[in-house]
Amino acid sequence: MDKSVPVGVLGASSLVGGYVLDLLLKGGRRPVAFSRQAGVGSALGGVDWRRLDPGLPATSIAEWICVAPVWVLPEHFSFLEAHGVRRIVALSSTSLFSKKQSADPRETAVAARLAEGERALREWAESRGIEWVILRPTLIYGRGRDKNIAEIARFVRRFGFFPLFGAARGLRQPIHGENVAEACLLALNASAVSNRAYNISGGETLSYRDMVTRVFHALGHRPRLLSVPLFAFDLGVAFLRLFPRFRHWSPAMARRMNEDLVFDHDPATSEFGFSPRSFILKPQDVAFIGKEWPMVFVLTRFFDILFALFGLIVGFPLLLTVALLGFFDTGSPIFFQERVGRRQGPFILVKFRTMCPGTASVATHLAGASAVTPVGRFLRRTKLDELPQLWNVLKGEMSFVGPRPCLYNQQELIDEREKRGVYAVRPGITGLAQIRGIDMSTPELLAETDARMIAEFTLGKYFTYILRTVFGEGSGDRIRG
Repeated sequence: MDKSVPVGVLGASSLVGGYVLDLLLKGGRRPVAFSRQAGVGSALGGVDWRRLDPGLPATSIAEWICVAPVWVLPEHFSFLEAHGVRRIVALSSTSLFSKKQSADPRETAVAARLAEGERALREWAESRGIEWVILRPTLIYGRGRDKNIAEIARFVRRFGFFPLFGAARGLRQPIHGENVAEACLLALNASAVSNRAYNISGGETLSYRDMVTRVFHALGHRPRLLSVPLFAFDLGVAFLRLFPRFRHWSPAMARRMNEDLVFDHDPATSEFGFSPRSFILKPQDVAFIGKEWPMVFVLTRFFDILFALFGLIVGFPLLLTVALLGFFDTGSPIFFQERVGRRQGPFILVKFRTMCPGTASVATHLAGASAVTPVGRFLRRTKLDELPQLWNVLKGEMSFVGPRPCLYNQQELIDEREKRGVYAVRPGITGLAQIRGIDMSTPELLAETDARMIAEFTLGKYFTYILRTVFGEGSGDRIRG
């Protein structure tokens, strides 16, 4: 294996994608990460992030890992060919089998899409002499970002119990996202393995009831399991589906609680060394910080809208004055930049320009002091450069209080925040880190501070952070001298 050879990754911003990038870097490989959410042309921490755009120039990348849904892969066949693909490992799912006979037409549709995606990949690859490997994981969990264990944890935190249909003794094999990523790399590097699909499951088989019980323990809660008849479960699911968070739930999920969904991963073990861990939940695997106190965020959203409207209307003369000063200073007073928002979605942040046009799009602490204009120094010192973000707040892309939004090329900070569930909430104009003068030059400390702020968040602290910022406490990112 030539470690200098780049590895293309599709779906790099997904749960498994993050683990794939981590493992590639640890193995000394050169990951080229493609995502619709990725920063364009950035390279930080060894990852070359690129926008998934067929219109951009193609480079030679022979080896690929696709952790996006297999049914979207056919959309990118031409893109992959343009990059010279010769070998690809793609993720499917054992839902191909477990949902095939479901009573829920939406689930049978998922199984059909998986089957069609696999078929399209096989036919395309074999017609062009491209080696392919398909991996079908079971129930994936990790970092609080999955739709399996994290969903159970979310329900438990909100309601304090979890409903079970009947005995709920159906067997499960949860697999950690990192083990899925390890399987991808093992299959990619095993040159003797090609043109075959493998089931990959967790290292422990346990009942659905026991799996839910371990979620309670990981949350530090006493297990409260409520056995309910099927008709009551159907009514409960119908009610829960009124809420966006539970819209994908279905009565078929209840029926499967007593079905064994067990898949043999021995071929993957013997042919490329797959060795998954047991089902041991860590706090970060059930973390979804910020959702335990939904009413707090509902109330702060109300005040966000109220204060943003007031600020934009009453502060319009000041906004106009600063814009005119900026026009005479740089000729381009308004600055637009893509940042990482809630759930790692992109949004365009609006600020008054404080640096010379053409300054590299990097974190502020990496920019030189010479890049800041005279007017920009005044705006940064008085925090007036933040005023246009009232528009971001009004649109719901930001809050007055929250973690400061970073760039997509700040991968270390993104990873640290992701581990701690920071992306569960909207980014903010100010917060605990700003009050304490902690900037993005210390990613781990910043992420820890952000997580603490969210965990201890109250309506009172919302107003406290705003007032302390207005009266001059804290600072933004330091400019490199």
